[in-house]
This record gives sequence, structure tokens and C-alpha cells, in this order.
Amino acid sequence: MNTLKDVAERAGVSIATVSCCLSGAKNVRKETKHKVMEVIEELKYIPNASARNLKRLQAKEIGVIVTDIDDWYHAEILKGITSYLQRYDYKISIAFSTKLPHIESEKIDDFIGRGLQGIIIITCQPQNTSFFENRFIDRNLPVVFIDRKPEQIDHNYLGFDNKKTARFLMTNLLKKGYRKIGMVTGPKFLSSENDFIQGYELSLQEAGLEVDPEFIRQTDMSKEDAFKSAVSLLYSDTIEAILTSSTSIAKGLLEGAYVLRIRIPEDMTLITLGEEGWNRSNLLPGTIHTARSAFSLGAEASKLLIQNINSPYVFEKQSVTLSDSIVNTKPDLPLCGKKTKIVNVNRNYPALRILGMELNSMKALKSLSSAFTREHGVNLDFTFLSQDVLLDNIIKDNDTDGGKFDIYFFDVPWTDFLAQNGFIADITEYFDSEAQLKTIFLKENLDSCIFRDKYFGIPIDGGAQILFYRKDLFENAQIKKDFQKTYQASLKPPTTWTEFNVIAEFFAQSVNQSSPVLFGTSIAGINNQELAPEILIRLWSYGGEIFDKNNNVALNSPQTAKAFKSIMRTRNYVEQSPLDTSILKTVDNFISGKTAMLITYTNYSAQINSMAHSNITGKVGYSILPGRTPVSIGWNFGVSNKTSQKDNVFEFFRWTCRRDIAYYSTIIDGQSPTIFPFDNNELLKLYPWMNETYDSFKYCRRRKGPYKPNSLVVPQHKTEDILCDIFFKLEKGEATIEDAIECATADMKYLFKSYGY
Repeated sequence: MNTLKDVAERAGVSIATVSCCLSGAKNVRKETKHKVMEVIEELKYIPNASARNLKRLQAKEIGVIVTDIDDWYHAEILKGITSYLQRYDYKISIAFSTKLPHIESEKIDDFIGRGLQGIIIITCQPQNTSFFENRFIDRNLPVVFIDRKPEQIDHNYLGFDNKKTARFLMTNLLKKGYRKIGMVTGPKFLSSENDFIQGYELSLQEAGLEVDPEFIRQTDMSKEDAFKSAVSLLYSDTIEAILTSSTSIAKGLLEGAYVLRIRIPEDMTLITLGEEGWNRSNLLPGTIHTARSAFSLGAEASKLLIQNINSPYVFEKQSVTLSDSIVNTKPDLPLCGKKTKIVNVNRNYPALRILGMELNSMKALKSLSSAFTREHGVNLDFTFLSQDVLLDNIIKDNDTDGGKFDIYFFDVPWTDFLAQNGFIADITEYFDSEAQLKTIFLKENLDSCIFRDKYFGIPIDGGAQILFYRKDLFENAQIKKDFQKTYQASLKPPTTWTEFNVIAEFFAQSVNQSSPVLFGTSIAGINNQELAPEILIRLWSYGGEIFDKNNNVALNSPQTAKAFKSIMRTRNYVEQSPLDTSILKTVDNFISGKTAMLITYTNYSAQINSMAHSNITGKVGYSILPGRTPVSIGWNFGVSNKTSQKDNVFEFFRWTCRRDIAYYSTIIDGQSPTIFPFDNNELLKLYPWMNETYDSFKYCRRRKGPYKPNSLVVPQHKTEDILCDIFFKLEKGEATIEDAIECATADMKYLFKSYGY
């Protein structure tokens, strides 16, 4: 059996330090404590039982860990816990995990170190079986899990029978004629949510109805994520009723229904798992609530924990399932009727026709479009194309008599080319008449609309590239120790491309077989629009340029060679050729836990951090790019010179710039170019990567072609095509770096000459 001394030797600390980590007698550095606890888990060390029990008896203190206090259900559970335990003179330490597994683990280790007698927990990581086994089972520490069952361990558990409740509600809805029933829950890996979904699916199957996956939405259980689900789920007119698993989710759904002008309960029935209570003022308007006694759940959990504490060795672990009181009632559900959603369309106006690309910002506006129609009586008609054909179609539309579209959605590098060639209208007069417009946009985004001191669009999507990295790996004591030993340097987010490549090498299993991930990073290069930014951020970082301030080709330089040497080294630590890798693939690799680092656009932040769909939720860190030369990302709305609806177009522009629409778009994964989301503390807390985005703006550089007065603009995509040709030749082994650069320089000079440079 391992001893305290064994732990100390393995962790490289003194016996006294290990003792302090376990007892909480003295403050120990967080990093040191984390390392000690990892060694304890690795060695399966169990402290002396008699000493540990004596400590617990002296403490008479219980630890309680919940995800947050925002949910009334959790607040009522806490009331039940404190009410019961205080009657028996127990002290209570309450901690919040904020739904992050690593924080929950830290709180558990802290409680264990302080010698608490037992723990009550609403876990956010039920799948972390080995951790719970080591912390609770191996130590025989009394614990009660509430609402969410951990997987494959012998434990005390109390929760409500959500499967039974869902089946009861579904049975009654089906009897009332409902068929298009949606469900919005938390992530399926939580047993409470999975049970709710199973009850829903079983009811449909038993009724001979097909389960439509599109009608089931998983969220992170925040009202913001629920709002996002509501907007996409309610965009079509098919949903007749929705079941939700918490009042927080229901709040988000109500906000989405309000924006889309869906009345609850007149147009749609909304039912949420709720809390038993006499105070009806806490009920959400128009919403049917079930009746769980969360207070009783907390009290029963406390009672069970004390029984376990009083008999730690022979106590039989118990799993107790309670029933929602609504299953013993006859719910007063309205008959299913046809929705009477009110949308006042002014038939004197044709729809505004918008040509664009299906980015998150455009999908957000499309989802919210009925709100604009409700207010202004004008429908919005969206046509989405892929990026590689969008520019050509904007040009073609201008060659069509009358034009098919009123508004173009275009990438900011295209601004100069579109403006100079008359493909988009000069709207400076509109900006001058709307003085506040110049104050609500971030400068970097607004500048992208200007050509020759005139405005040719309004910003719609604004973001930046940032570095995402596996924070849990970068802070792991053993991994940091191994990195230090290998490279004689500290493991931290890289600030240079040399550091980036060293870290990518360390995390690539092809080089380091003990790496916990397969690859160091990913490079997107399936098309030139995705590959060019990967090259530019390295080129600019090393001081290189495609052309100088006098519009002379400057590609053939030592700085360009350094940039390509850097990216080709990175190429060794990725899964596959960048030419076969899309941005979506790089994001998927990071989400699935294959890579340690990812450089991509902030548009993908919400997807990366999705609790329902990401394997690395709560483990992600954010940093400015190595070299601090991120590519500015942005998309603008331009006005077709051939539109006959300029007044309606400008009304739509005003609507997109409103504070509430900026908030809604941000929540639906858009990248608002306005200042509003960055001034909202609630959104900054919910989306921590926004701080890094804001800081990155001051370093962003815009992609553009050369331009001088009275000359043609060289289209940016043509210069970048030549830049990417260098990478193609290197990837295919057709040339050395020097030869490829020299060839590209000649092609670039020919291109510039053809445009009069």
C-alpha cells in the first residue's frame, strides 16, 4: 500500500506539503496542490482512516457544490439542504462550478483537503468516473449526487423521474391533438436531461409517430443558449408545443417567441419542469409549470448524507427517485389549434432580396427576420451561395437588367474592388444623415466600408482570428514538467511562431508518443480563401508584405522565406494536408479533442464551447495570435445600384444596428460589429472569448490589394491566389522555398503591370 512518503516523492514535494494539501491546514499553491492530487489519484493513495474520520468528526462541516445559483430550481434545492443541515448544527460550505468540470474538480479537492465530513453535489461532469472513484469511493467519503447520476460507480443519488414526467406530459398533449411537439433540454450526457428526452421519444414511438431530431434541441441550460434554440426551432410555423427541462430554458424560449411574435399560450403551448410552491408570481407568463419539490429534494439528500456519515463502512448506498406532483393531476392543457401568428406584411412593398453567404451572422439575421417584418411590413428574401462563387454572382447581378437583388453581403477584402467598379452604391449621404451610425460601430469594422473617403456599406459581421488552446493540458502539472524537461522552457500560450511550432511538435504523437492528443494543431487550406490568412498571419508577423507602400511587389524577401519555413514546419504536426482540410474540419478536430491548439475566427467560438456538442467544454483557453498580426474578419452589406427600394433598405440597416438586435445576433453566434455586446457584462461573462476578440482588434490587419489614385484596384483575391501558389508548390514538392517565391514574384509583377502598376 502506498504511503504519504510515496506521494511526496512522486510529486517532488515534502511530506508536510502533501499533508497540507489533504488537511487544508495551510495554503498551498494551486499548481502544487493540483500536482499532489494527481499523484494521489495515480497511486490510489488513501489517507489513514482513523485520522481522517477524527478530522471529519471535529469539523462537522458539509460541502455543497452546485452549477450556479441562477436557476430557481437549484436555489430551492440549496434552501432544502441548508434548512435540514442547520437543524443538526452542521456548517455548510457552498461552492459553484459555473458548469465547468475543472472548477468542480478543484472545489472537490479543496473540500477533501479541508477534511469535510461529506459532500452533496449537482455535477456537471457525470462521465468523469475515474475521478469520482478516486475522490469518493476509494476514500470512503460520504457523498450524495443530486439530479445527475455519475456513470458506473456505487453512489448515493436523489433525483426526479423526468422520464415519467415527460411521458405523462406527452400523453396528455397527444390526446389534445398535438403532433408537432418540440423539446429543449440541457446536454444529453446529464442523466436528468437524457431521461426527459427518452420519455419524449418513447411517447411518440408508442403513438406510432416518428421522432424528428430537428425538434429536439440540447442547450447549455442558460437562457441565452435557449433563446438561440428557440429562434431556430420557431422560425418555421410548424411547432405546436414545446417541453423544456428548466425555467432558465423556458425564459430563453419566451424571449425567442416574443421576438418572433409568437404568443404564449395563444399560438403555442409551452410547458416547463418547474418547482412546487404557493407563490404564483414566480411563474413565467403563459407557461405551464410542473411541480417538483426541489426543497424536499435538498432536504432528503441531506438526510441521506447524514445517515451515510453516521455509518460510513456498512451503509448501503441508496438511489432514490422522486415523482413530479403533476403526474398525479389532470393537467389543464388547451386543445391544439392552428397558430395565428400575426405578421403584418405591406403588400405595396416587394420583399427585400439579399444575396449572401450562410455565415452565422446571416443565419442570425434570417432567424430574426420575422421581427423586422412584424415591425415594418417588409419581407426579407435570403439567397445563400458559397464564398467561392459569391463575388462572381454579385458582378453578374449588376450585368442583369434591373438586377435580382437589393442588398449584397460581401467580404471586406472585396470593398475597394466592388466600390471602384460601381457594383455597390455610395451611401455616404445615408451615413451623414444617421450621425449615430459612426459611433456605434467598432472602428476596425467601420473602416472596412470606406473607399476614397466614401461609405460603400455597413458592417454586419466583425471578428478576428484568435488562438484557442487546451487550457487543461497547458495547466497540467505533469505535462508542464515534461515540456520543461524537453525544451528547457515553460509551457504557456505561444507569443511567437517559433514557440507555436515547438508546442505543436510537443503535442504531436508522431513526435511525442506520450502526448494526450493526436496532433499539435490544424491548418485550413481547402481553398485559397481559407489558406491565404494562414500564410498572411505568418508573413506579416515576420515583417513581410506582398507589396510595399509604393505599390511595388515586395514578395521576394527573407521575411517571406521565414513565413513559409514556419508554416511548412507547422505542416508536420497536423492530421492531413492543409489542401484537404477545411476550417470546419479544423474546428471539429479541436472540439473532438484531437488537437492541442487551433487558430481560427471568433465566429466559431460558441461552437467550440458548446456544452451539448463539444468534448472540451470548460477546457478552452484564449489568446492573441503569435506575432500579434491577426487577419481582420468582416462582412458588410452593400446596396445594389439597381434597387428601387432604397428607403426600405436603409430601414433594414437601421434595424440591424439596434442594440437589442446586436445582443440577439451575438447570442445566436453572430459577430456583431457594434460596440453594444462588448459593453454588456452579462454577455462578456457568458462568452469570455469576446474579451480576447476585442483586444485583438487593435492588432488586426485588413486584406486588400494595391491601390493608388486614378488607377484600378488589383483584386485582393488575385494577389492571394499567387501567394497560395507558393504553398501549393511546396506541398507537392515541386520547388524549393526560394524558387517558389521567385516564381510567385514574377507572376505578381505581371499581375500588377496588367492593372497599370
